[in-house]
Amino acid sequence: MSSPGIPSPDAPATPTATSPPPFQSATWPLVLLLVAHAPFVLFYYYQLLTPTYYRFFPLALGAFVVLFQRRRSRTVERWSWLARFLLFCDLLCLTAALVMAVPWLAVLGMVLALMAWCMASRQTGYTGSLLSLALIPATTLRFGQANESQLLEWLADKCLRHISRICHGVEVLHYTRDGDLHCSGKFFSASELANVQSLFLCLSLAALIAGLQRRSLWHSLALVLCGAATSVCMALLHGLTVIWLWQRYGVDLTSGFSFFVGWTGWFLLTCGLIFSADELLSVVTFAVPDVPHQGELESFLNPFILLWNRWMASGMQNPNPTETPVMPLFSKVSWTPGLIVLIAVLGQLVDFLLRRVS
Repeated sequence: MSSPGIPSPDAPATPTATSPPPFQSATWPLVLLLVAHAPFVLFYYYQLLTPTYYRFFPLALGAFVVLFQRRRSRTVERWSWLARFLLFCDLLCLTAALVMAVPWLAVLGMVLALMAWCMASRQTGYTGSLLSLALIPATTLRFGQANESQLLEWLADKCLRHISRICHGVEVLHYTRDGDLHCSGKFFSASELANVQSLFLCLSLAALIAGLQRRSLWHSLALVLCGAATSVCMALLHGLTVIWLWQRYGVDLTSGFSFFVGWTGWFLLTCGLIFSADELLSVVTFAVPDVPHQGELESFLNPFILLWNRWMASGMQNPNPTETPVMPLFSKVSWTPGLIVLIAVLGQLVDFLLRRVS
């Protein structure tokens, strides 16, 4: 008989509950890092209001913020070496923007930082990261006004040629001159017939649909390419519809209330086509079940199926989200060399500024 408070030798040892390691969230450091981009980012997006084909960016950025805040887990973050490398590239872009006074570099760095944060974040109750959401702010990046103008002019010219060939095939009386198409007493410019300026809107719309449907990164990239192809096809359909309605009924879809109705119908049809392409791609990128074998090989996992579901499959529900191991941003292995590299870069920046001043 043992005395109270002293366990007997034959009594089973009570297991000691081990507390999980404290979760080190990188929310506040990343928020401060993004705030450092604010002057350049605000100036960049203020200039983005000038071209009409980029004015959708407030809705795109707002949708990204809402989806990211509602879906990311507050208890699990996995900061891999690639995510840390993207943050380092962001610091380089921000430093270059300060030196050369180029706001676009700071915005590029902000997109890289958001991509790193999405890569490290996990969806609550789902497997996989939020990396596909980073495509939404990436679609607001410009690649040069001159390059964009050349691309839009080239697409409009190609669409006008194809529209003219189709009109010749169906025996519609018309002729083209100096980039315009004349039909039944009215000139239609290439930009009016082929609404190629909607290309950037379709790219952002495809990225948004992929984020809403919790698609993988490869699925999202393929859907963005489908969005670009859909924009070109819809430009051809829009041009043929404008010519047919003008010649048959005298309705001009390029101005007035008819333009608003036609643009609304075009937008709804485009959304439907991109949703359809998303469902078609999901047939290929759907998760493949990995049925374990019976007996000694019951815990066997097919490595091909494992890699396919990790990189290609859409977001799947995770029955045990707490079992995901945590990899913090600031660990003993990662923050020391990163701090050394940051000090070296800042030292070079200070040396460069002092030479310019002197």
